Amino acid sequence: MQIRKSSVVGWALGLVLVVTLASCVGDRLVGTWEVAAFEMQRPGQQGVRVQNIGTITFDSDQTGEKEIQYSVLDQNFTDTLSFTWSKSEGFITLEGGGSEFAKTWIVVDDERTTQRWRSTDGMNTVQMLELRKR
Repeated sequence: MQIRKSSVVGWALGLVLVVTLASCVGDRLVGTWEVAAFEMQRPGQQGVRVQNIGTITFDSDQTGEKEIQYSVLDQNFTDTLSFTWSKSEGFITLEGGGSEFAKTWIVVDDERTTQRWRSTDGMNTVQMLELRKR
């Protein structure tokens, strides 16, 4: 069986194109995003939604910084911890201990200027995070 050189070159160019496009999509997250909304809902209870609570910055080396502050029922929450992040098909994972945001999120909307993610806290609370690119 003979393999044609043009066939191999075509496959190699196709592979390079796919890898290049995949890396461009991953780079969409790099930059500073405003946390437009953070919502917490527990079944059978009224949800809590806070808006414009700070920023999350994703760096190209898969590290990042959060500057988040909000109040719920007279309790103040602040999150300025750094984190590492990874993105795979349909999921974003933020890692950095002690943060309510450090977990794997399901990507609901993945647009150039808006992101919507959902996750749980392990205790039946569904959380939604809405980000807008600065």
